[in-house]
Amino acid sequence: MSHFKAEVIKGQGKGRGIGFATMNLELKAGQFLQLSHGVYGCKVKIMKNEDFANVNLNKLRTTNHLPDINVIQAGESRITYYGVMHYGQRETLNLPSSLEIHLLDFEDRDLYGYEVEVEVLEKIRDVKKFESVEKLKEQIEKDIELFKKSQK
Repeated sequence: MSHFKAEVIKGQGKGRGIGFATMNLELKAGQFLQLSHGVYGCKVKIMKNEDFANVNLNKLRTTNHLPDINVIQAGESRITYYGVMHYGQRETLNLPSSLEIHLLDFEDRDLYGYEVEVEVLEKIRDVKKFESVEKLKEQIEKDIELFKKSQK
């Protein structure tokens, strides 16, 4: 579908605040996404940087109910996770457009300044405004479950 590299930047913490921490991404200068706004399933490779140099990537693996689905590959210079990406307006939260990814079952840790490589696998749905934050949270849970099922 699409493939791009980006840097993880500090966001406003809104995703974490509703229970779905996200990596906010900034595209490289001159880079544009050839995607319509929406929610997508993706693979995310987290590239090692100097801060990551002494971290054992296997320690980032989770002990959840589906670790083999969520942590795809641990290598010398990167680790790959599945994620659900939001690209576009955030009308329910009354915020401007964003490009952010919730890594599935990722141990919450700051990745600011890390380079990630994203492979967009499938579109889950269009962006829409929800009547409440609770309804948004319910939909995010459904999006995650739908994507997990599609990857089995």
